[in-house]
Amino acid sequence: MTPRVRRLLRLGTLAVLVLLVGRWTVDLLATRWWSATISPAAVGFLGKWMLLGLALDLTAIGVASTWFTAQAVLVARVIATVQVERHVGTHRIREPVPLRALLFGGAALGILLGVITGAGARAWRAPLALAWQGVTYGLTDPLLGRDVGVFVAQLPWWTLVHGFGLSLVLLGLLLAAMLYLAIGAISKQPDVGFTIHPDARRHLGALLAILALVLALGALLTPYQLAASADPPLGLLASRTRIVASRALAGAAIGVAMMSLAWAIRPRHSLVLAGWLILGLGAGVERFLVPAFAAEGSGSPTREEDLRRLEGAFWGLVVEDETAPDTLPPVTAVWDAPTLARGLRSAGVEPVAILPTTLGTRDGRAVPGWTTAGTPMVPAGRLDILSMAEGALGAQGMPEVVSRVAMSEPRTAPGAPAWAPVATTAAGVQAGAWPRRIALAWARQAPTMLRVDPANRLDWHLDPVDRSAALLPMLDWHLEGLVLVGSTPVWVTTGYGTIGAAPLMVRRRWGGREVAGVTPAVIGTIDAATGATTFYEDPFGGPLAEAWARFSGGLVLPATAMPAALQTQLPYPAAWLEAQLTLLDDAEWDLGRRPGERVADGLPAPPMPGWDAGGVVHAALFEDPSRRLPSALVTARRRAGRPVLTVVRSEGSAVENARELERRWARGVVLSHLRDSVRAAGDSLLAGPVRWHLGPTGPVAWSTYVTEGRRGEHPQALWIATARDARLGGARGVTDAWQSLNLGEPGAVSVGTGSGDVAARLAAIRGWMVRGDSALARGDLIAFGRAWEALRGLLRELETP
Repeated sequence: MTPRVRRLLRLGTLAVLVLLVGRWTVDLLATRWWSATISPAAVGFLGKWMLLGLALDLTAIGVASTWFTAQAVLVARVIATVQVERHVGTHRIREPVPLRALLFGGAALGILLGVITGAGARAWRAPLALAWQGVTYGLTDPLLGRDVGVFVAQLPWWTLVHGFGLSLVLLGLLLAAMLYLAIGAISKQPDVGFTIHPDARRHLGALLAILALVLALGALLTPYQLAASADPPLGLLASRTRIVASRALAGAAIGVAMMSLAWAIRPRHSLVLAGWLILGLGAGVERFLVPAFAAEGSGSPTREEDLRRLEGAFWGLVVEDETAPDTLPPVTAVWDAPTLARGLRSAGVEPVAILPTTLGTRDGRAVPGWTTAGTPMVPAGRLDILSMAEGALGAQGMPEVVSRVAMSEPRTAPGAPAWAPVATTAAGVQAGAWPRRIALAWARQAPTMLRVDPANRLDWHLDPVDRSAALLPMLDWHLEGLVLVGSTPVWVTTGYGTIGAAPLMVRRRWGGREVAGVTPAVIGTIDAATGATTFYEDPFGGPLAEAWARFSGGLVLPATAMPAALQTQLPYPAAWLEAQLTLLDDAEWDLGRRPGERVADGLPAPPMPGWDAGGVVHAALFEDPSRRLPSALVTARRRAGRPVLTVVRSEGSAVENARELERRWARGVVLSHLRDSVRAAGDSLLAGPVRWHLGPTGPVAWSTYVTEGRRGEHPQALWIATARDARLGGARGVTDAWQSLNLGEPGAVSVGTGSGDVAARLAAIRGWMVRGDSALARGDLIAFGRAWEALRGLLRELETP
């Protein structure tokens, strides 16, 4: 190697080190500067988190590099001499390679393999932190009798460490064997067969002994891994038999380790080969043969009871059975999120969050409403936050707007840019002089930061989910929506703690991976105007949330510190509810199955929000798969902040399923007239989602029919269809729609004609008159014709008793 090549290699190595160290340094500085704008607790936690990642990376790389370097150097010391050919004129000269160069090459190879193997160990931060904190549920697994917290917290870390050690030993053994083959220390002789140099035999024998010990440790982990799997397909007898077999396998592995050491001292090849063959045969028997013969063993006698307790701890399936004393729902929900989204778009606002909430209390009951947030097309960059009253109609047929907050420059919003300058001087990171701006631009990979005025301030992680994940990266974050705490708009996020494996739990898909449990651990609140971020333990969180709160060093506050105004508006975790309903679909719960939306075998119908005296409640219907009739209603709500599921069974119900109800409602005379009138006006009449409530005689159902709102017009609620037992009804007003169920014969569609219905029709007539006058004033004869046709249809219906 010429001096020029050596100099270039040194410069390249130095440049790589500077880039790696420099990037880590600017990341640490930028994170520290940014977290200082959140809270002192955020500074301490993120600093600890980044240093823990660096320590794990350096430790893993250091251990792996030392291990591989040792193997390469040991092989290099066996080499007596290595010669290379060099051409001098027309002559070829063989020169020996100095031992120093061989050792240097072996060390370089070992370091390279160590970096490849150990890099990325920072991904172990969450398992290490959880194992260090410890989790105790007070529930024991039926197989080993250990607290299930051992499987949630300790087992993942044990598995990671064992897997890393096993990969080091296997790769080290493979590296040494290949090098010995390359230098001829292991060779095949014509007369004597394979021969191995004594130094190579001692080296490989020691590696084989270490490998056997690592396999013995893996066998000792088998009972825990077995207990953390689902109870089927092995019964209790089969599982215990496998535990005994795994312990025997661990003893055999220790014996094979001693045989390998003996082979390293004395070359008895047949002995070590027989030992490893027996060990491999024993592993196959333990893994495959024992379960096959013991599969008829009985399962845990208390499996169902244990499963219910664990599903309550890991999935929140603490199901309460209750009955509903009300014949009709306390609040008849009229609107739904898709309809509100269409209304916002017709007003030139792109919705970013629509959340059912309560607008306070009246006479001791929650006032139902919606909180919507959207970004207007003009002016760009603004955020409009509307509080809408559920069921109340405004002039345009949309829900009545109770309050409006227009934010010209929101600090945080879904889909916000990667970074932005901050107008206020009380927040954000100071841009500062050019070295500071270079560090910020390098850390955030944003070259345009270099052009920012030094007096300005910068902020990033402006999306609420990104902001929460940047502060507590060990949790899986989801946006729930926006609530108004007083007059302050606050984004609410949920940080879920995931469980990789747990006793009796079948692993399910969550966020693109397989998990055995998910619980909402932390609730994040982000002020939309200032970006101020606060975290609280979720009231359901349990031991997992408590462990992460301890590790956060005060960044996560206890649930008792949550303001009452926020607690009353906390939404039920939407992603978690969907996962819970998927579990309740299992046959073991005997609730039936969730029906498909619009078609019987389509995607399951999503749970629909509604309201009762206590606030927002989400309801999902289950059907008897054989009769296709409602079999149970599952409701989800928060009580004092704690998520609660309720199941009400309804065997023998006379009401039909949602798809059949929609078909029968659509065939009604009044709806047919309405559809014709709306079509004549150039619009379409759409059926809203079917909603359910459990009364003493079984489920009652209702659905709102609204206009699509074409050509920039707002959707309008024109009809509420109702069903109870075998009766169908409907009217324009809520009261009349339910009263219509007492009219007519069962199976016929009755029409409410009370004063409330007439008042609703007159309100719709006035709305179309306003539209017609406006169209005539601006000379839009097409719009005037649509309004005139709609008026004719409404007046014709008003004449019909």
